[in-house]
Amino acid sequence: MKIKLICGFKLKQEELFQLEQSYLKRLKNEYRLEIVEVPYTKNQSADEIKSRHPAELLAKSSPSAFKVLLAEDGKSMTTNQLASIVDEKKLTGLNELHFFIGGPYGIAKDAYPLFNLKLNISLMTFTAEFCRLIIIEQIYRLQCISLGVPYHKE
Repeated sequence: MKIKLICGFKLKQEELFQLEQSYLKRLKNEYRLEIVEVPYTKNQSADEIKSRHPAELLAKSSPSAFKVLLAEDGKSMTTNQLASIVDEKKLTGLNELHFFIGGPYGIAKDAYPLFNLKLNISLMTFTAEFCRLIIIEQIYRLQCISLGVPYHKE
């Protein structure tokens, strides 16, 4: 399975970059992750960025990919529930899973139908950069679950 994380920003914090690299080294075989950064144009208004940026992000995806948008009003679920969805999609022949994180203003709601799943990773607020690290850690957890590695304290 080809997994991509398509981000509407560039990672700037060195500390988060180092943590990200430690997780990327742990991902193997079908859980290898490609990260694509699509920075927004800074001389646009927040509304312009929210409405134009989704097309730029989606241009880095493929039509056949299962597209997961991280959104604060998305569906909350456990890692095991997300793993079940991914396993179900793999059984149907899915070979691409793409996660999307918008820029600092998020994604316009009228673009939501372009994504297969809207996922809320927390009810709390995090920076886009920190969300990026959290979803990479969750992709690592998906790998652990898929490979039957004991999952935290179950």
